Amino acid sequence: MWRNSRIGVRSIALLVGCIGVGSSAIAAPLNNWQFDPTTNQLEIFLEASVVPSYYLETNPPRITIDLPNTELGAVPTQQNYPGAIRRIFLSESRASDTTQIAIELSPEIALSPQHIQLQKFEAASGTNRWVLRPSIVQTVATPAPTPSRRTLLQPAPPRTSPSPSPSVSSPGTRTPQIQFGQPLPKSL
Repeated sequence: MWRNSRIGVRSIALLVGCIGVGSSAIAAPLNNWQFDPTTNQLEIFLEASVVPSYYLETNPPRITIDLPNTELGAVPTQQNYPGAIRRIFLSESRASDTTQIAIELSPEIALSPQHIQLQKFEAASGTNRWVLRPSIVQTVATPAPTPSRRTLLQPAPPRTSPSPSPSVSSPGTRTPQIQFGQPLPKSL
């Protein structure tokens, strides 16, 4: 009897192990995601049972979203963008049935968890639309364009008639007038 119960326990353990392996084949496909570079808003459409989580990385600066029990469907796995968000790329880990979406930021961008909002909206039956909205803050000021020498040294427009410069003089003093382009007087 003892021997039969040990075999029963092994059989149950083997059956549970097979069910666990079989459940990994039930990973939901990620079939749709959209990014709007003008608002920096990412939308992900997932089965209702999938609850994403995210975290921040600093080198390079990025937001990584984990989608548990999800595998890549027929979606683009990399897109490049100009601006604060440079690139979005997707990858999957078959070992953990997790798909990751990495949002790579420009180096001058700094984020904290308070700058990121991930919201769930119910979509069609059985699916949810998740919207990630990062508040982009630039930390490195972009230097203002420096004016060129041409801008700094432009001559004044030509005058149509010579007019004397106004001068204030007291009796007995002489105020020299110097014309543009003429040498300075040796004594004043």
